[in-house]
Amino acid sequence: MSRALVFVFVAITMFLAFFYVSDFFDQPEPVAVVENEVFVEVAFVNQAVNKAEPVNANAIDIREFPESEAKQHSYVPYSSIKIDSGALWAKDVKEGMQLTPDLVSNPGEKDYMYLSLKKDQVPYYYLSQGSSIVEALPIQPGDRVSFVATTSSQSNLLESGYSDIDSLTSNVIIDGALVLQAMNVAEDDDSSNEEYGLIIALTVKQVLKLEMAQKIGAITLVPAKMVHKYLSVKSSDLIEHRFGVRQLRGN
Repeated sequence: MSRALVFVFVAITMFLAFFYVSDFFDQPEPVAVVENEVFVEVAFVNQAVNKAEPVNANAIDIREFPESEAKQHSYVPYSSIKIDSGALWAKDVKEGMQLTPDLVSNPGEKDYMYLSLKKDQVPYYYLSQGSSIVEALPIQPGDRVSFVATTSSQSNLLESGYSDIDSLTSNVIIDGALVLQAMNVAEDDDSSNEEYGLIIALTVKQVLKLEMAQKIGAITLVPAKMVHKYLSVKSSDLIEHRFGVRQLRGN
């Protein structure tokens, strides 16, 4: 092989090697992609609370943690915890504890009824049938209701009807009773026959009073905020007004 050919071969080899090395060093360094860390909200109880007490927003602190840290500590996201109006603490909670779903009992849940009952109260099942204010203003667990009894001082309305129209009186016999559960128990397609069941917290004395009133008169259930506990309406007042108007027209 001639020297000229060898020289050309070496030159080509050196050129290719130089080109490869320069191209290798000229390549831009890869840019590290920094992903934005996702944060989650976690709730903590900032004071000791007792079982069956109402859940107060002031007793809860919200803190943010990186998602990775939250998973590491098995934190429950605050967004996954349901707290409805009227919710109660399901157990005693110490200050600083993380808020978890099992610490809260919402209206309508199975343990809410017994948490809501005071020492002297029992759950009472009341059935409302037909057209009433319950249909017009739906009552939900946690609401308070009052019972108005219309009775006669002369007879039993259930036996004699409203024949003694001058001796009827409507009084609030139970005021501000707590509704524990509400349900539609009707299976009839006829809306006029719909029945609404309510489980209400009452004392034994209130139960006896309500049972007695249902045996001798008519009961109306209304939201407590719509009536005053001392509300009393007498039929004699209405009758006197009606007859007075007739007499005035006759003259």
